[in-house]
Amino acid sequence: MNIKTIKKSVFFVFSIGVSILLIWLGFSTLKENYSRDLKSIHQQKGIIEHAKVVLKRTKATGKYSIYFNLKILKIKLNTTNEAFYSYNNNQNYAELTRKLKEGTTVLVYYKKLNQDEVANNVLKLISEDEVLLTHESYKSKEYFAGVIMMLLGFLLLLLSVFLLKN
Repeated sequence: MNIKTIKKSVFFVFSIGVSILLIWLGFSTLKENYSRDLKSIHQQKGIIEHAKVVLKRTKATGKYSIYFNLKILKIKLNTTNEAFYSYNNNQNYAELTRKLKEGTTVLVYYKKLNQDEVANNVLKLISEDEVLLTHESYKSKEYFAGVIMMLLGFLLLLLSVFLLKN
């Protein structure tokens, strides 16, 4: 075997692995999103100690590292040491922060991000008299992410097969 054939084979195996991983992650995201029932997930009721928009710096690595500064809403309740986070695609939290004043009683439906961390992802947020964040808006974001992952996985799979044939 020559070097070109070996490189082509390694690339093909790697790209097939990555495409299968993307397809699996997209499918599992869609499955979890579809089967989630708010009655069976974590809930926390409490009084808001503070609700503020914080900057979170995330890093996308590759040949060069790219940093993103994202605005995320952070809510802290008096009944727990855990923090609750909500991400909004358009990065506009003015309306929500105006309604989430200190001393407001809220009910938070959340998904634990990690057992060891004290950060949770808000699925639904209900104030004393209105729904501030709906579960449907969260589901639509997750659905979009799952579909994109699956499409990228299939595209990578097709490109890999196409490059192997040429």
